[in-house]
Amino acid sequence: MIRIFNENFKLLPILSAYSARFDLTDQSLNTPVHLAARLNQGKSIKFMIQRGGTMKTKNADNQLPIKIAKIFKNKNAIKNIRLVEKKHYSRKVMSPKSNPDRDYKIHLYDWLQEKYDRLLRRFHQVENSSIHRIASNDLKQIIREEGFSQITSDDLHDLIVRHETNPNEIDYQMFLSGKLFLDKAFLLPAFIQKTNKRKKTKTTKKQPAIPIAIRNEGPRTTHGNPPLVYIKKHQFITDQTRFNRDQIPKHVINDDSAYYLDKPDPQFIHINNAVYRGDLHTLVDAFKSGVPVDIRDKFYKTPLMIAAANGDLETTNFLLQCGANVHLEDHFKWTPLHHAANSGQLGVVRALVDAGAKINHESLTLATPLSRAIENSSLDIVNYFIQKKANVRHENITQHSLLDLAADFASPQVFNTIRTIYEQEGSKKDNKKPKPRSKSSRNRKKNKNIETLTPVIKPVKLEVPLPRRGSLLVAEEKLISSNDTYESITYHPLMKWTDQPTTQELLDKKINLRNQFTMNIDFPDYKQPLLANAQAKLERLETLVRRSKKS
Repeated sequence: MIRIFNENFKLLPILSAYSARFDLTDQSLNTPVHLAARLNQGKSIKFMIQRGGTMKTKNADNQLPIKIAKIFKNKNAIKNIRLVEKKHYSRKVMSPKSNPDRDYKIHLYDWLQEKYDRLLRRFHQVENSSIHRIASNDLKQIIREEGFSQITSDDLHDLIVRHETNPNEIDYQMFLSGKLFLDKAFLLPAFIQKTNKRKKTKTTKKQPAIPIAIRNEGPRTTHGNPPLVYIKKHQFITDQTRFNRDQIPKHVINDDSAYYLDKPDPQFIHINNAVYRGDLHTLVDAFKSGVPVDIRDKFYKTPLMIAAANGDLETTNFLLQCGANVHLEDHFKWTPLHHAANSGQLGVVRALVDAGAKINHESLTLATPLSRAIENSSLDIVNYFIQKKANVRHENITQHSLLDLAADFASPQVFNTIRTIYEQEGSKKDNKKPKPRSKSSRNRKKNKNIETLTPVIKPVKLEVPLPRRGSLLVAEEKLISSNDTYESITYHPLMKWTDQPTTQELLDKKINLRNQFTMNIDFPDYKQPLLANAQAKLERLETLVRRSKKS
């Protein structure tokens, strides 16, 4: 082991990949950590303790590794031992199904790095060339065929399900890197010394940084909780073996899960994240606890802006019912209507306009919601804004009209619509005649002279009822009734049942989302209307350039 420390650190990951143990002792009861502390091998100490080594074992001289490092004045070893104690790297995530003596995640990662080139070639053979992913069954089969038997199929399946967005299609390059299931401190690049590159001296003057308006999220709340913009996540607590979304309890008293289940620790999420996921239960709890509906993040965006930008009609209507303000602006002076027009969803735009949003509101670049709809090439939203008398002859900060914007971004249908309205309004302005002066109306004061009939109210004499004469029987009855105590039988459950949509309702919602956002909403490469329109525009330009080169 001393020879390994002296020669190369790269041999340790190889030993770890083939199930080497770093907690064994020699005749003097020295572990590999003792030897690394004597030789001042700090990163070797950190690596071995992460892989099952121990620093609490004493040798025959009754010495711990930290004491040996202090005797030999090895600063690097002392530094890494204290770092390991502070970060608790000795904790293991063991599985009784896999190897009970090793952290199966770290063991799998070391084996993947040892077989990296061979696994990469095999994954290339079975990958889907269009998306550069492989099926989960192919991944499990290749790992099994390569001879890694230290992890069971159940643990490997749980690892894939927990850390992959789509468990059926796996990004094998990300899986080989280990970033999905291990922290950065456990990866091999953390043990490579970084070389400090010398910065070249610039002779030119430094350009000043562009100021960006970023808002402070505020101080922590009571009991050390995060700032107010981070809210408690609504956690549904029930016994899944008894009740679920399709089998709800018939009465609130039937669900007694809160009495024998452990209450989970509170989780805090950003309010914009809850809005983006459409978690209305979390939002209701936050608003009931006193969180403002129009709370802003560091970019001055409100929850209504996030819901409108996401095109979520249900969350938008919910926030409007809670009293969200439709006239607020973010750091670019975009209103929720700007974000809704940018999302390309007509239903969200109608909801905001019905709530009183200004159609001709100008942003920091003097852009109106109509200009955002033109950039997205959303014909239905453009027609709706025109129907609502939006200003078509508007110019932005670069003095480009909406017709110029439609020529650069929009589809031919949107361009023809804008051009037609543009020409019609131009002809109306030319044909306008000067208004005649209004005649002086002498009869304006006639209405003031009309007497209004007021109903005659007769005075009513209010008489206070005289108190009843005292009676011994009445007093005795009151005295007896005051001593009667009744025991309350009211039942207050510890946890209220959360109304959840059934499976059929979730399927219907999925169908509505597909009808609203097309079938591409189910795929990770889905793009918002603005990006999709820009990509289509670039593809058309590339085809034109190719044709011009061929000709």
